[in-house]
Parts: sequence; structure tokens; C-alpha cells
Amino acid sequence: MGCGAFLAIESPGWMLPDEWTPSADDTEFEVDLRGGSDLPARVTGIRTPGQDRIDPGEYRFVVIVTRSPDNLPRTVSASVGCSAEVTIPPLTGTVIVDVGFSYSRADCTITVALDAPR
Repeated sequence: MGCGAFLAIESPGWMLPDEWTPSADDTEFEVDLRGGSDLPARVTGIRTPGQDRIDPGEYRFVVIVTRSPDNLPRTVSASVGCSAEVTIPPLTGTVIVDVGFSYSRADCTITVALDAPR
């Protein structure tokens, strides 16, 4: 079984479209795989940079979790793991998004920190 996670930043109230799955062109993440370890891998950054800023406004931050069984033909299913409605005030300089996963409950939490507007 393979799994992945994508952070989507969408308009308020956005819902995951039926039958959506990531394509081969979607961003892949660099991970720090510990040799011979069964522990979770640490995500160290994105391989291909995405958008480097977010405009002030109302957003829905959504973590989309994907799952793919090892058998063939390979199928991928996607669901919303967690989401947060976020307001980015004007003149915000930094937005930090932290996603925490619970392996025992198969869900996640999103924490968003904003610096003080300049």
C-alpha cells in the first residue's frame, strides 16, 4: 500500500471533486528515507517549486490524502484528510503551514501561523 499527501490552497468552501486523483505531472516531494528503517520518512521539501506567495484573502487549506494498493492495475483513491479556513490579512509577510498526521487514526491537522502585518 502506498500513500501520499497534497496541500491544496483553494477558495472558501472548496470541495474535492468526485473521482479526482493526482496525475503524473503533480509535484513530488523529496523525502529523507532512513536506510533499513520502517519509521515514517521525513519530508524535506518539494522537488519542483510551486507558487512562492499567497495574496491576502479568504482560503481553504486542504490536505488531500491519496492511497494506492500494491496490486495491478494500479489504482489511486483520494480523500480530504483535513482542512482549515484561513484568512490572510493584507501586508502579511510570512505564512507557515504545518500539517501533522496521526497514524493511529488516519487523519491530520493543519496549523497556520501568520506573522504580524507590516
